[in-house]
Amino acid sequence: MDTGNERYAGDFKLKEFTINCIKPERTLCDKISRQTRLSALDPEKLERELAKHKRPYDITLMLRESEISGFLRYASFQERLKDVIVNDKQKQYFQGYGLPQNAVIFKEPERILNISRIKRSYTDSLGGLVFPDSVLPSVDDVINAMHAIQKACKGFHY
Repeated sequence: MDTGNERYAGDFKLKEFTINCIKPERTLCDKISRQTRLSALDPEKLERELAKHKRPYDITLMLRESEISGFLRYASFQERLKDVIVNDKQKQYFQGYGLPQNAVIFKEPERILNISRIKRSYTDSLGGLVFPDSVLPSVDDVINAMHAIQKACKGFHY
């Protein structure tokens, strides 16, 4: 359909261009890596940091997408996670923080996510930021998501 608007695209340099986007699988692995690194902190710092971060919530929502939850079942998941961790190490974000399957947030999510400060931050602070027409996943949903990550990381090494 010719609307005559094509000239405006040229005049204002609005012609077609390519956008490079990060793949959701890479984003998931990034979030897992960051949570693993946080889990190496001493308990007080861990509690303070987790109260400020929404990564467990992000991971939970990501796992609701069948493409992402399915990704956890493939060898490419652990390969991608390894790539992210190696990349973090090269950028010196890595400080020997251990394996994701041993990270306390994935290994003991019931205990961690039920610490009153973290739970309050999740339900009150984060709950206030969520769009009214969406539903904040329950703490139980987040716990189940953290267990799914731990299960997918069994046998992982780098």
